[in-house]
Amino acid sequence: EEEEEEEEEWLRREEEWSQVEEWKNSVGRRVKPPGRERRPLHETFKPLHGMTEDSLLDISNMFMSEKERRRSRQEDSVRAKRIKAAAIRKREAEEAGEFIKETSNDFITQERRGAREGCPGFKVIYRDMDSMDPEVMLHCSMCGYPANEHPVDTKWVNDQKKKQEWEKSFSAKFRQRQGSWQRQNTEKMNACRLLEVPLTASDHQISRAYKKLALKFHPDKNPSQQSQEMFIRLTRAFQTLQNS
Repeated sequence: EEEEEEEEEWLRREEEWSQVEEWKNSVGRRVKPPGRERRPLHETFKPLHGMTEDSLLDISNMFMSEKERRRSRQEDSVRAKRIKAAAIRKREAEEAGEFIKETSNDFITQERRGAREGCPGFKVIYRDMDSMDPEVMLHCSMCGYPANEHPVDTKWVNDQKKKQEWEKSFSAKFRQRQGSWQRQNTEKMNACRLLEVPLTASDHQISRAYKKLALKFHPDKNPSQQSQEMFIRLTRAFQTLQNS
């Protein structure tokens, strides 16, 4: 009886394998054993008796769905641990009298991150000792998600654009005023050099120097062309120092 059962089992397996061979020839591709390469389950799984390729595809999708659910549960657990760790950091800092810091900026890009689904807004709660810990600085203390999964705050973006425009305008005005100041400073230095007075000379010293040189080069006392030109330059230099 045992021999008959073994023979029947052998015939059943042989018939099943022949069905597998027929299925392989019908689909026109070679079925490799699982583990040789990473392929979808419905392409590597050997079909059981009476199973079609659609049935195998359903099994593969079910397997992948379960894998995704398992990964989702693991990520939820990690995020919950981050939220709990942030609350513990804040409580320990308050009990120890340490200064606790909060920021809404991305540690990498320095962009301000906003709210996302399930989170009122990106916020990192940290102490000085945590400032170089990527697990703390790169994840939101409110929801546990990474900073790059929070959108950039639109209000912050608009403020940055306005700030850049203001800086450009201010820079242009500053360069214009700087050029005007440099011209005035150069004119003052030339005037002081012409009147032979220091830059720190008082109005009285400037007036005395001008009168002295004006008498020397006045056209009534010295009618030469060079004296007249020198007198005009002295007058302009005196006016420049008076207006500065």
